[in-house]
Amino acid sequence: GRVFLKEILGQQLNLFALKSKEREILDSINVGGPIRPKEYERLKLKSMVEFTNRARPLLEKNLLRKTIEGNAAIYDITGIVRLGLYAGLSLSEKD
Repeated sequence: GRVFLKEILGQQLNLFALKSKEREILDSINVGGPIRPKEYERLKLKSMVEFTNRARPLLEKNLLRKTIEGNAAIYDITGIVRLGLYAGLSLSEKD
């Protein structure tokens, strides 16, 4: 079942079409947990503006989700991405 799930999610998520930096962002959030734009240095980015510019396409592709808690925007990978990683999909370009 896990192999079948991996195949279906691989087609749905199309992680292989992502740019290298998009993969790095998703991987960093997967490993380090949710992130706020002011933590942009954790992703080796230069500014909060660069963070939001890089996050926007991932939000549009439903690979990231944004929640608001008080005045804070918090970004995290979506459940389907977590499920894909659990099923064996990789964010590495080598796979």
